[in-house]
Amino acid sequence: MDATHTGKFLTRREVLIAKYDMAVDGDPAKSIKARGPYTVSTKPLHSTLLVPFEVVNVDADNQVAFAVVRKGTTLDFFSYGIGDQLPLPQPQATNRGKATDADTNISKAKQTNGSANFCIEALSISAGPFYYQDLGETGGEGNPLVPFPTQIPTGETLDKDVQSMVTGVNGIADPGSIVAPPQVYSPFNLENVFFEGIQPRCSLQLLWDEQRTEKLGTLRNLAQGGGGSILRSNGNPLCSNAFRVEEGYLWAAVGETDSELVVRMTVNEAIVIPITLNDSPLDDDDVIAPEWIYMALQIKLHGFEFKYESRN
Repeated sequence: MDATHTGKFLTRREVLIAKYDMAVDGDPAKSIKARGPYTVSTKPLHSTLLVPFEVVNVDADNQVAFAVVRKGTTLDFFSYGIGDQLPLPQPQATNRGKATDADTNISKAKQTNGSANFCIEALSISAGPFYYQDLGETGGEGNPLVPFPTQIPTGETLDKDVQSMVTGVNGIADPGSIVAPPQVYSPFNLENVFFEGIQPRCSLQLLWDEQRTEKLGTLRNLAQGGGGSILRSNGNPLCSNAFRVEEGYLWAAVGETDSELVVRMTVNEAIVIPITLNDSPLDDDDVIAPEWIYMALQIKLHGFEFKYESRN
């Protein structure tokens, strides 16, 4: 509904309230009778994707390698729903299965839940956990990776969840840097090195119906928007700490203009992070190295969800 121009600045939230309160035949009571009562929710919508860092130029002698995310890499948040196949961070990535509530809380890709109108008034971002693809041991560049860990007691097999970590299906938390390079998890780093590296070099935009866009600047604009370690959070770890757009953006109900939305992140410059490799427990001349390091990013949309109550 287009609000009548009165010279007053109207936020998207005010326009939606006017739309849902609109009277029928001049009678506000008929609005509720004709359409049913509506509800408003402030629960954020979230979507999680993995940023792919390829590990290259492994130098076993000096225990150094480089983690690189390529220029032109794009991630489309909210491009999948619960139960959909999780997007691959790169073409050769291990299939991680179907999306759960931890990955997203929208039921259908690019759409709001239950034919709702969602007024976006703030965005936030948080990083972690990390995933390794093809974790192994190597004597250096050109030598094949031997799957890690291989040294387990005779007669035993590698635990299935540990095996899933080795292949990139399960995430890893390794603050002692037993396996992970210290740049990934060590508390001696007073920041999330990988996240700090990409923030100023990645742009963000809202993309509706594969047509209209709204540029939001770089990831630097977005704050944590939730709990986390003070050292590794993106700003103060408070749910209220988010990038605010008080005028609001509309993610419209299914079937209306602006009903399909993705939040697109684009890497505008290649990002190179030198990493330290750990000694292999099997061979002092070998080091532990993944072929890929994936960093999970979760974007949240904060605001107001408007929809009519279910009649069931």
